[in-house]
Amino acid sequence: MLAASSYAKEAIISFKGKPIVIEKEVSWTKKKHHPNKYYYQGSFTLISATKTDQDLIIQFSKTGKVRVVLTSDSGKTQELLTGALLPLNKRSHPSNINAVQFSLIKNQPYKVDIYYEPVYSIYNPAKFKLTIEPTTFFEQQDTGRLFWQGMFLGTILVMALYNLFIFYGVRDESYLYYVFSIIGLGLYLAFYYGFGIEYLWPNSPRWDTFCYSIIVPLTNIARLLFTKTYLSTGKYMPATNRIIQLLILACSLLLVSGIISFIYDIDLFEPLVTGVGIIGTLVLIFMLVAGLIAYYKDQYEPAKYFIAANALLVIGAILFILREMSLVEDNFYTRYILQIGFVIQVIIFALGLASRYNRTRVTVKLLEESKEQLSQLNSVKDKLFSIISHDLRNPLATMQSFLKLITQHHEKLNEDEKKKMIKEAQDSLDYLNELLYNVLQWSKSQMHLLAFKPEQLQAKNALEKNIRLLYLQAHMKQVQIEHLIPEEHFIYADKEMLDFIIRNLLSNAIKFSHKNSVILLSTEQKEQHILIHVMDEGIGMSDQTIEQLQKASLSNSRRGTAKERGTGLGLLICKEFIAKHGGELLISQRNEKGSQFTVLLPNEAT
Repeated sequence: MLAASSYAKEAIISFKGKPIVIEKEVSWTKKKHHPNKYYYQGSFTLISATKTDQDLIIQFSKTGKVRVVLTSDSGKTQELLTGALLPLNKRSHPSNINAVQFSLIKNQPYKVDIYYEPVYSIYNPAKFKLTIEPTTFFEQQDTGRLFWQGMFLGTILVMALYNLFIFYGVRDESYLYYVFSIIGLGLYLAFYYGFGIEYLWPNSPRWDTFCYSIIVPLTNIARLLFTKTYLSTGKYMPATNRIIQLLILACSLLLVSGIISFIYDIDLFEPLVTGVGIIGTLVLIFMLVAGLIAYYKDQYEPAKYFIAANALLVIGAILFILREMSLVEDNFYTRYILQIGFVIQVIIFALGLASRYNRTRVTVKLLEESKEQLSQLNSVKDKLFSIISHDLRNPLATMQSFLKLITQHHEKLNEDEKKKMIKEAQDSLDYLNELLYNVLQWSKSQMHLLAFKPEQLQAKNALEKNIRLLYLQAHMKQVQIEHLIPEEHFIYADKEMLDFIIRNLLSNAIKFSHKNSVILLSTEQKEQHILIHVMDEGIGMSDQTIEQLQKASLSNSRRGTAKERGTGLGLLICKEFIAKHGGELLISQRNEKGSQFTVLLPNEAT
């Protein structure tokens, strides 16, 4: 196609009003006009074969600068300019496409001289291809290009804004990197399809040429960071994460090279195009591989969306890159599979990011619940340490002191003093016994050593037994325990846990009752549940006390009417045992005086 030094015979082309492609008809000569600059020159004669004048477009392969000189038979000349390195307003036809527009008068030949200057190696033509077509036909094609590509770029913008809003809502950095990758792809396609020079930077043609080498590495870095955060490679896949870091480094080197070449106007396009193509292909392939590893090796559920979203996009992007590197031919698949893949990716990633967000929400919720449970356990631990260090030590010290006084100073004490000390020692021993039993039961419960074996129990037999066990405690305080338990009432409960619950509630009722008062234990049938009421005529409770008791924690206990001590541990165990039955503990202040504790339990197996 290139003549070494002189023109070949001019081609005479007859234009008949339909688009024609000129490729082999024109010979070209390569000429130098500067030690490091050159241009190609070619010419042909164009004759209109139509019956009317024509407005025509001559379209060229993309190059740096093109100067077209038209000479009519009368000797009149017209100079037209186009090229990727000219601002849009200096081009004969203000379009991203390298084209010139002119009028062809019917039956009049025109000599067309073309001066084709690449300027940069990226614009050095592999072959010379000219297309001549009516202006109306060209504009129809260009309108279609603007419409469909505009729709696609609009989709990219909408999805970028959508995911940006999601990021601001959930603060998940995966969304942010995905937004950057979408914007990067949008900017690249805006450059590729001419929206950049036509709408974004019409007076910066040099940037339009160099931006490819900057936008693509930045986009690949965003893709890699998205992969890293979406798949959590730093936490679950350290080997994969190291490869991602290496690819980010390679993209960064390409990015720096592109910036340097733009700032200092250095022609590094051939190595940059090759490097960007190879690294870009590796990035896309590795994204897919990382998704497969995360799903099949680590069973990471959101990875399945990552794989599905990237599969077609990776294939389309690789075909696109290979076409740009002139390694595969230009056709529908190599040109548009990338865009189809992106639309599919957007849809699938919308589901994938939602899945990951839901997974993150569940994880955060579990962490918050674990934090709350840990806080409760710490509170219990502190209380248990307090019990061990204070509540256990004090009664033991009291008993030791009383016994020492009785044994060592027996002769000096009168009978009343001896009786008083023996009673105090007995009270300390009773308190210590109750405390140790409660601690033992609570420890078993926390370590899941208590087997839960519910069975059908007759309410009267099960509850009266506990009244008898507490008879002496009530008698010593001159408190009477009455019961109202119909024989037809049944309870479905674990026998040992039920005994603990009733004894604890009755013991508390005795503790907070006045002398010569009555405690009533009764049952009430209610559909599939039975209500066990423990009502006393004691000191009652304030709303604040009721609120503290309702909380499932060890609260500061109150002293009884006879200064009896307590820890609140028994009530905590009661709540845990009731919860195992699927029941509920209700606490209230009686209208007349005293308190009421109600245990709701099932009356049959469910």
